[in-house]
Amino acid sequence: MEAEVSEVPADIQQYIKWLIEEMKIGRRLYKGNRYSQGTIKQYGNLLNVMRDFSAYYRETMNMPLIWECFRKQATCDLYMTFLSKGYNVSSRNKYVSATQTLIRYAKKDGLHSHDGHTFLYQIEENSDNMKKKIYLTDEEIQALYEMKLPEGSKYEEARDVFLAGCYTAQRISDYNNLSTRNFTTTENGIKIVKLVQKKTGARVVIPILNENLLHLANKYSKGFPEIADQTVNKYIKRILERLSDTLPSLKKYEKTILDMREQELEDKGKIVFERDEDGDVIKPRYQLAVTHTARRSCLTNLYKLHIFSDEQIMSISGHKDKRTFYSYILLSGEEVAEEITAKLKELEKQKKEEKKVSSNENLF
Repeated sequence: MEAEVSEVPADIQQYIKWLIEEMKIGRRLYKGNRYSQGTIKQYGNLLNVMRDFSAYYRETMNMPLIWECFRKQATCDLYMTFLSKGYNVSSRNKYVSATQTLIRYAKKDGLHSHDGHTFLYQIEENSDNMKKKIYLTDEEIQALYEMKLPEGSKYEEARDVFLAGCYTAQRISDYNNLSTRNFTTTENGIKIVKLVQKKTGARVVIPILNENLLHLANKYSKGFPEIADQTVNKYIKRILERLSDTLPSLKKYEKTILDMREQELEDKGKIVFERDEDGDVIKPRYQLAVTHTARRSCLTNLYKLHIFSDEQIMSISGHKDKRTFYSYILLSGEEVAEEITAKLKELEKQKKEEKKVSSNENLF
């Protein structure tokens, strides 16, 4: 049961704290289900953003930030300007979405009566305003699996957890906590992984896409290590950097943008990032790997096979929307061109063989 309106704090920051607690204890639900840890964490991040914006608003407007301020488009525009100064487009869009939901919740809880959330908008992501997303090829994933790392070390655990994502197409909130209870077989004896996604509550059934996953499951019979995504991010970059000595494809530079922390460090002269002739930031692929790279890698590599339907792959990943699903397919223009060329050559070869057979038949 939700708390009474009289118990709801009117102050914006206090309200966010209260809302987070309501989510944690299950009094605030989403479509009848409890909020995931990832969503709760997102609102915790929003609390920090709103705290900073409140100070920025008071300094700029010489008045405190209250719910009624969001009734005005000018306040929403100022909020968008504030976000644009410190966050990349992807993060900015997430905070905009969370703020829209926050304003709707506050209206539902009787803290205001306006629809100020409609003044907030997300920005379309493109290659010029978003961080570069990469995927690892099957060959790179196999080399990562075969890489010798100190047994029992954080490096080995982070690598193995990351590989679980590469073999299941799941989010880290699901693949860093796999255990023997997730592994089972169908009535026909087919080995599968079954789990309920923490973020969406969707039930997914994943076929064993690579036998390496079973070897890892045996290695961690008591369950895969549960490692924070920031920790995996840190270690996987270091591991792939070492692997790049024998796998040059991981050293290929890609154009990207800096996040807020990186921008602050560069502005203070504490670090200098490489740039191309156009002045754009470039980084080697191994520096761009994060936990979500595992999910993108699995989906892109499955898609490249061109033997499964989109619906079959989406059944594994848990995607319901094709537009979101396609955002995970990271084939470059060069890769698509190579695929088309290969298919054209195959068709030309078939035509020559058919012509040859037809010519031979005319001899009789």
